[in-house]
Amino acid sequence: MKISKNVKIGITSKCDENLFGNGLNQNVWFLYRLLKGAGYNVDLVSESTKHHGKKLITQDILPLSAENIKQYDMIMECAFALENKAADALLESGGIRIGIQYGNRLLIDLENMLFKPQNSGIGKKQIHEIWCSPHFEFSIPALEILEKTEMHVCPYVWSPDVVTHTYINFKVDPYFSPSTNINNISFFEPNLNIVKSCMIPCILVEDLYNRRPELVGDVYNFGSLKLAEHKTFLTMVSKLNLKKDKKISFEGRYKFVWALHKEFAGTVVSHHWMNGLNYLQLEAMYFGTPFVHNSEFFKEHGYYYPEWDAKEGSRQLERAIETHKGVYLQERERDREKLWEFHPDNPKNIEGYSELIENALAKHLRK
Repeated sequence: MKISKNVKIGITSKCDENLFGNGLNQNVWFLYRLLKGAGYNVDLVSESTKHHGKKLITQDILPLSAENIKQYDMIMECAFALENKAADALLESGGIRIGIQYGNRLLIDLENMLFKPQNSGIGKKQIHEIWCSPHFEFSIPALEILEKTEMHVCPYVWSPDVVTHTYINFKVDPYFSPSTNINNISFFEPNLNIVKSCMIPCILVEDLYNRRPELVGDVYNFGSLKLAEHKTFLTMVSKLNLKKDKKISFEGRYKFVWALHKEFAGTVVSHHWMNGLNYLQLEAMYFGTPFVHNSEFFKEHGYYYPEWDAKEGSRQLERAIETHKGVYLQERERDREKLWEFHPDNPKNIEGYSELIENALAKHLRK
């Protein structure tokens, strides 16, 4: 495995003011951690005064400009795309632009096209390659045609660094135990777009509540407070007995470890559309929390239901509440083995990124 230590790489980054409000910040950290650990000469960089001069976790974010960008051989556009002036300067100096797609770019851009035309989506300037997470591989044929560039799948990486750092600082205990109130159910969907929203979790908990109300404690819909003025949402939830019986509350966004510590999230229910790798899933597995989900990447872990099947999701929630306390220690051990697949120290992930970097250098780097 080749590591070109003589090349200088910059990863565009934001500071950690909103670390859990957007998983992209954690994406940046795990990528930086992997590349630094592999031996690459890599910096976190930003053109914005809001971010440079501050830190992401423990690492300083360096200022980036059209003048100093020429010292970099490769810029990985992760947290944000380069401004036109800096992009031109990098290209003129022979540097490489890599776009890293850690979000569901194709579906979100299509959604913006229909409902948020003011959002610009992917930039227009030349980019050498785009790398995307495995769960967005479906978008490669369409985006290669649209963007006139090649795309590759990059490893998805995660480690407990960030959540460990957070719960130690907050002095909380997020781990599942036999005393955890497993009947309290929470959702943590951001509800920013269709790929991760709360309605299917609401519906499948409603089904369990109608069948076996004694299993359902308090239901906390975190990240849904902003939907309170949406007429369609209000019409839908008004049909729920959970709402009529005041069993469900609609909350803002809160840190997952805090909700676990307070036992608001004895059981977590999730739903995605074409977005099967999420940090919430991995964090729940790490803490031993029962997790009801439809992620095809984790069919053998947690409590899986296929696609949009809310009735099967309801049955899986029932199984989680009734059985998890008897099996959580064995399941947590098995889940930890699965989590190693995504760890930044896993040689397969290091090799995956190194191969992408070295191939890009061989094809595109200045002569």
